[in-house]
Amino acid sequence: MFEKLKGKFVYLSPLNIDDYKEYSDWVNDLDIAKYINQDIHLTYAQEKEALESLTRKSKIFGIHNREAKKLIG
Repeated sequence: MFEKLKGKFVYLSPLNIDDYKEYSDWVNDLDIAKYINQDIHLTYAQEKEALESLTRKSKIFGIHNREAKKLIG
């Protein structure tokens, strides 16, 4: 993971397409989806395709916990 922008507790890193399963799990979790206005459920393949499309069009970053070096958003 490349730490593009570092804070005390988190850092931003360019989105890694390989994290598509984690993103898919989040958007399909009703407790999370209600906060991100996600009203459809995506398969892993659909989420991967969506992330690939987003990264072609924009600079997208993941949020990582610095201590755990874990993707959190």
